[in-house]
Amino acid sequence: MVIRSDSLGGSMMHMYGQQVLLKSRTNEAVDAVAQAAFNEKKWLWVEDSQEGFIAGYVTSERKGPNGDEYEVYLNNGKVRTVNANDTQKMNPPKFDKMEDMAELSILNEASVTHNLRMRYQDNLIYTYSGLFLVALNPYRKLPIYSDSVVQSYKNKRRGEMPPHIYAVTDLAYHDMLQDKENQTILITGESGAGKTENTKKSIQYLASIALDKFASSATSTRDGGKLEKQILEANPILEAFGNAQTIRNNNSSRFGKFIRIEFSSSGQIAGGNIQWYLLEKSRVAFQAPDERNYHIFYQLMNSHRSESKDNFKQELLLDGDCSDYRFLRSGARFIEGVDDAQEYNVLKNAMNIMGFSRKEQLDFLRVVAAILHLGNITVTADRSDQVQLPDIRPIERACHVLGIPVQEFMKGLLRPKILAGRDWVAKAQSKTQVMYSIEALAKALYERSFGKLVDRINKAIDQARTSHSSNFIGVLDIAGFEIFEVNSFEQLCINYTNERLQQFFNHNMFTLEQEEYRKEGIDWKFRDFGLHLQPTIDLIDKNNPVGILSCLDEECLIGSSDDAFMNKLNTLWKGKSEKYEPVRFKKGFILHHYAAKVEYSTEGWLKKNKDPLNETVTRLFATSSEPYIASLFEDYLEADAISDSAISRTRMMRIGGGSFRTVGQRHKEQLNSLMETLANTTPHFVRCIIPNTEKKPGKYQIPLVLEQLRCNGVLEGIRICRDGFPNRLPYAEFKKRYEILCADALPPGYIDGREAAKILLTALDLDENQYRLGTAKVFFRVGVLADLEDIRDQKLASIFTGIQAHARGHSARRKIQRRAAQSEMIRVIQKNARKYIELKEWPWWKLYLRIKPLTTANRADNEIRKKEQEKKAVQAELDKVRQEKQYLEQQHMDLGREKKTIEEQFMSELRMAADEKDILQRSLNQAQAKTKDLEQEIETLAAELEGVEDERDQLVLSNKQFELRVTELSADLEESQQITASLQQELAQKTDEYNTLLNDKEKEVSKALNLSELEMALQKTIIDLRDALNQKEVELTSTVTRLQDQISELQEQLTKEKTQHRELQDTHHSILTQSKADTEKHATELRDLKSQSSEKVSELRKLQAELSQANVNAEKTKNRLEGELSDLRLELERKQVAWRASAKICGQAQADLAKSQKETEHERSLRERVDADLMQAKEDLRKLRRDLHDACEELEESNNGKKAIEQELSIVSSTFGDDIRSVHDLGKVKQDWETRLKALENELAEEKSKLAISEKARCKAERELAEEQERLEDLFTQKEGTFEETKLILMKEVQDLGEKLEVERAAKEDAQSLLRRLTKEISGIVGSYDV
Repeated sequence: MVIRSDSLGGSMMHMYGQQVLLKSRTNEAVDAVAQAAFNEKKWLWVEDSQEGFIAGYVTSERKGPNGDEYEVYLNNGKVRTVNANDTQKMNPPKFDKMEDMAELSILNEASVTHNLRMRYQDNLIYTYSGLFLVALNPYRKLPIYSDSVVQSYKNKRRGEMPPHIYAVTDLAYHDMLQDKENQTILITGESGAGKTENTKKSIQYLASIALDKFASSATSTRDGGKLEKQILEANPILEAFGNAQTIRNNNSSRFGKFIRIEFSSSGQIAGGNIQWYLLEKSRVAFQAPDERNYHIFYQLMNSHRSESKDNFKQELLLDGDCSDYRFLRSGARFIEGVDDAQEYNVLKNAMNIMGFSRKEQLDFLRVVAAILHLGNITVTADRSDQVQLPDIRPIERACHVLGIPVQEFMKGLLRPKILAGRDWVAKAQSKTQVMYSIEALAKALYERSFGKLVDRINKAIDQARTSHSSNFIGVLDIAGFEIFEVNSFEQLCINYTNERLQQFFNHNMFTLEQEEYRKEGIDWKFRDFGLHLQPTIDLIDKNNPVGILSCLDEECLIGSSDDAFMNKLNTLWKGKSEKYEPVRFKKGFILHHYAAKVEYSTEGWLKKNKDPLNETVTRLFATSSEPYIASLFEDYLEADAISDSAISRTRMMRIGGGSFRTVGQRHKEQLNSLMETLANTTPHFVRCIIPNTEKKPGKYQIPLVLEQLRCNGVLEGIRICRDGFPNRLPYAEFKKRYEILCADALPPGYIDGREAAKILLTALDLDENQYRLGTAKVFFRVGVLADLEDIRDQKLASIFTGIQAHARGHSARRKIQRRAAQSEMIRVIQKNARKYIELKEWPWWKLYLRIKPLTTANRADNEIRKKEQEKKAVQAELDKVRQEKQYLEQQHMDLGREKKTIEEQFMSELRMAADEKDILQRSLNQAQAKTKDLEQEIETLAAELEGVEDERDQLVLSNKQFELRVTELSADLEESQQITASLQQELAQKTDEYNTLLNDKEKEVSKALNLSELEMALQKTIIDLRDALNQKEVELTSTVTRLQDQISELQEQLTKEKTQHRELQDTHHSILTQSKADTEKHATELRDLKSQSSEKVSELRKLQAELSQANVNAEKTKNRLEGELSDLRLELERKQVAWRASAKICGQAQADLAKSQKETEHERSLRERVDADLMQAKEDLRKLRRDLHDACEELEESNNGKKAIEQELSIVSSTFGDDIRSVHDLGKVKQDWETRLKALENELAEEKSKLAISEKARCKAERELAEEQERLEDLFTQKEGTFEETKLILMKEVQDLGEKLEVERAAKEDAQSLLRRLTKEISGIVGSYDV
């Protein structure tokens, strides 16, 4: 039976009850005709601005001014003359619809797009492009994801099946199991390219193959398939709350997610985890005309038409339709072909499978309803700009759903309290501010609720923490590159993420590949494939020089404006980076991304980065009567309930992590963590392509596709795959795997791995151009390794066939022999049955049957039962020890996870501290520069003032001298009046001189007055400068206060870590104490069982005395090591007791075995089985002892890790102290803080000294413990020798008993012969009596 499957490009054929996909074979005659038509003419591709490329053939050729020119007849019927350089070669028809574009004979843009177009038109949406997969969005459902298709791709190598997302996923799964390495599948592309659907199909395939693994496993204990179903059902929930309709996609993911699926070593799913990034929360309050809000809003509004019995809509006070709510009016209300009521049923079913209770479902929907009610609140303002809330009905509904008082909510909206210094002051809001506050609250509600939803899903599927997970496969689905008419802060974060992912792709595909060739010494010319993305990334996230995000954080920290941010950004980067361009007449800039130039508008960026909320209302939410709403805002504490010194710390903790963290910082931290995870895995790339912008099936726009191929580096990936050696194996692995192909080629004995690989490759007769021998690996071109695998499979198949033939022959012979033995045994049984029938009425036989129970031989059954009871007791002890082992392993896993969490938190805080330090350092440098400038200005003004004062003093002195001179002249004038008239002329002359001097004096006085005014102006300038300096001192003081709060917070965290560490030690001590008590109980029971042997009891008592002495010696060490030493003594005692018990049980079993040889062979087999079980029990006890010892060592390592983290936290605290001291020394302000800072330094130094003393004490105690352990090991070795001697004596006794048994057996045979002789004589006497 053959079923056509055109969408897969082949046929489905049943083979051994299973459908197998077979590649389709085209008609050879048709291929020949097409090839002949192609050979008749010279075909090529001609570039076209509308269609990208048009096929045509050359009708004539001629020389032109710019080189050769062709006259081409195009397929659209036009004739065009083109330059030869503007054309591209065409592949022959046999290369049409190639599954791997790396196999094209001619590789160029036209051939690649043509191959994709032909496959897309035949519904072949998947195509290999070298080492990764290209997927085109079909914009319709295709029958290529059914269960039969899933089965056909399982355990298939690439090339055996057509390209598919299942093939990539299966390869990742296979590599994870074989290489024991984590894998990631990176599904990237622009919005609307189909990333979300491919992510779902990939997870569906993993769940399916893991479920088959579970079904074939007989050791799994969890519910079959429940975890797999939950992982699959997580997707409808995330889509409902995180997806929405956009212009380019009806089901666009408006958040990024990284889905980790944990697997056990056997390939079964052990758990899962979902991390989310960049939720587009602004969509909650506004949507474009052709877009919608998140799906959950419309599903809830149409829930009354669903099959669900829960009437959540009425319970949440929702009535009417979508047009009645402001947050749903601006966008579209329906999606073509989608029924929101039916989708609500799917959501409810998924929540039920995930284990969501009705209360939990109501809580998540409560937030959705509350947002709709908040959106309907109307705000008006009167003539005096007093804000009013005219309609109270939506407020009452919102408050009822949120569980908060109405009046307090209204008061918080209209007159929120703000922190002014140390007091809370009510501030009146404008209409715009109130509306912004409502929308910000709605967005914060939805974002926080979405985070809680993801946490709840992780709680349901993250079972890896309670199981033994081995590796994971991660699937990344994140928003693609976005270019809108207005690109804001959200688009910068998304495009920055894609820039980093594209750099990761380039690094893995191009850079690492060529670096590997260079390190291995392969002859390779390094090729630059372009796409240098590091300058753009540095422009966005670099700290020195300041990048866009760091500059934005600085402006948020100092409370600047968007204009100041834009001016600073232009100063830093304008003309200094070719990736940055300023924008005229707008607030914004242009960035050169790998995909395109993007113009960003910086309007409102500071507010978006700080993400402020109305803290009065959020504190009200934190006290809500609904526990779920209160849990969303539990970080907002009531200001009246905390001290003033804790207010700033509370606000900083709410912002995050003990320091001021903005939206940009949080995203950069998340992205760094994601890139670190990806760098530690083996990546598999899937590139999703948008075929057209109209979302029409079958339509293929070549320019659009070509632009995406260029941006994604598809052609470069194909070239390096074709020219390079993408497949490689270490020499040892290559020899181990392919030695079977030429087993006789390798000489016996040791041979170097490289030489062995060279011999094997020569024997396989491979072309030298198909491989290269490196320093440690052998490299192959594309397809060579697959051919070797086929040859190896054929070889293995022939070997397995021979083995199976021999096995079947041996099995048949054994079956015949068994049947012959059965026939013989049947005849013996029949003979014995006949004899029994003859003898059962014989009086002597009846007498024998009555005497037999009284014989000692029958006691064997009782002994066997006793051994069975002992076996059950030992088995119970083993079960208990296994439970203890599992408990300790669980404790170790919990401590390991806690250690990892603390380390991640510490590294995060360290990175944030470094960023904060850079920002503070830059601010401090700026403040120092400004202070120096002000000081220089003050010095200059002071010097000028001193010069003016000197001039003024000189003028005053001149004035006084002039007054004295006037006085003298007046006296002379009085005297001259008494002189004769002849002196009149001289007097007039003197008067003229006086008038001249008087005029000069008036000029001097007016100049002095002007200087006084200048002096007043200078004094005013000095006062202003002093005010500015005082303000700067206040700013430095606030910075010091904030840093002091951070130090206090770090000290609190350090104290908390120490408390947790002490609690962990106490828990560890209690666990070991309980384990000691339980083990002593088991030891007592075992000693009771061995009380019959006085010699062994005395040895045991002697050993206990020695261990007690060891205990006294060990107690002299540090108290914190007492638990570990007790555990070691307990393990040694358990080992001795277990070995003594095993020895006695072994001796008793051997003695009973010797006695029971008088009976049947069946009893002997029972005794042997009991002996074997007891020996296995002894071995299990030894193994469990070793496991318990390893678990204790790992617990000690966890404690050491926590101590190291405490030391690093102390170092960070000290570093912050140094930064604050430098600020104080440079500022020369607030001298009283220096005393407190020195006190904190002394406390930190004391803490360090205490830690150093503790570390020395621990090292000393460890040395003492090692010495004590060596002494105990010597003692144990001595006792073990005694045990061996005792064992030899017992074995000799067993041999003696065996010899006695042989004598008794001979005596028994003599007695039996005598009995037979007497029986014959009695029979003869009876016969003669009858006669």
